[in-house]
Amino acid sequence: MVPMCKEIQKKLVSFIRFKERGDTLNEKRKSDRILSRSAGTGMRFRGFYKNKSSRCSLSKIKKKFNEDDAVILEATLVNSSKTLESCVVQSRSNNEAEDNLAQNRLDYFDEQVNLIECQETFIHEEPEESKSAKSDWTRRTNEIYKDWAAVKQDFLEAFVSSKSFATSWCADCQAPLLQCYISCDNCRMKRCEKCDQAFHKCHPFHLRTFYEKEISRILLPEQFILSGQVVACDVPVPCFPVMFSCQTRDCLTAFSLAAGKRRVVIITERVRFDLHSCVFQCATCGEKKDANEADYVVSGWWPTLARNGSYFVSSTLLKNI
Repeated sequence: MVPMCKEIQKKLVSFIRFKERGDTLNEKRKSDRILSRSAGTGMRFRGFYKNKSSRCSLSKIKKKFNEDDAVILEATLVNSSKTLESCVVQSRSNNEAEDNLAQNRLDYFDEQVNLIECQETFIHEEPEESKSAKSDWTRRTNEIYKDWAAVKQDFLEAFVSSKSFATSWCADCQAPLLQCYISCDNCRMKRCEKCDQAFHKCHPFHLRTFYEKEISRILLPEQFILSGQVVACDVPVPCFPVMFSCQTRDCLTAFSLAAGKRRVVIITERVRFDLHSCVFQCATCGEKKDANEADYVVSGWWPTLARNGSYFVSSTLLKNI
């Protein structure tokens, strides 16, 4: 705004000076024409005194200057007035916005102060029942914490001792276990070598651990203990028994499960198990029959391929997906 006003002032001053200078020159010209020897004779217009340089009329210059500058000056004044008005309006609006913002901040601070005062009043006026309930909860929490702190060491020692060898007895044959035993996490039992092999060949999905006096190791489904050494045995996939007739004899007796030659993988919700295919063996004549995909489906093992599949998924896992 300040540079614009200064520029307008400069133009006005120059215009006034030029006007005064023009008036002075005009008076001088008039006096010169009166004193001239050709004054009133019209000789200038008839061709005489052509050697004198012709000049534009001062009145024309003045008139042209007045018209052009008047238009420019009027437009400049209008624009400057509009600019002044807009600046005044903008400054007023900015001042009003600042005042509103300050007032809003004061209102917010007042609300916060009132809220804090209400909270302090509520805390001071808290009923005795809630105070007693809080004190009871704090007391019970402290008691529970003290109880856990008191038995923490005992629980830790019990956990560590469970992972080491300790003399016991077999859960099936009641034989004393003085050198080693097999502990099953699913059965929650300790067994000797013979009882463990007889039982877990039919339950290959149990998690077992072999314990000796100095070492312990996790056993795979087809690993068993013989004379204190780990040996591998073929374990078939457990399947439901089916009725089939022998091709050589019409035997209708019971049959047992045996391990086939094909390796299969059973995928359960817990882990993967590598086993052998299932074979049905007649108890009378000894004839064998390989279980097909339908037999596995009946037993809850769904094949990944329609024929000759080596991967089977547990139906429990499929239900949980």
